Amino acid sequence: MSFQQLSEATSVPETTVQRYVQKFDAYFCYEIRNRGKKFHPESIRLLQIIISLYQTDYDTEEIKEHLSKKVFFNSILT
Repeated sequence: MSFQQLSEATSVPETTVQRYVQKFDAYFCYEIRNRGKKFHPESIRLLQIIISLYQTDYDTEEIKEHLSKKVFFNSILT
């Protein structure tokens, strides 16, 4: 999935999706291709969790701590 597809699936602006991916890079599973990153569909669920936590007044460090306690796959597929 592209940034645009993640944006459409979560109803969040593409620039916000890009910012969240940058902040929480270690928790997203993606491949680097010629035209950028392609994300695993599970990234939708991860983004929804991040969005929900921000909406309940978690800050970035609290979200990272929360995510580190959950089982998510890591970064880049080879």
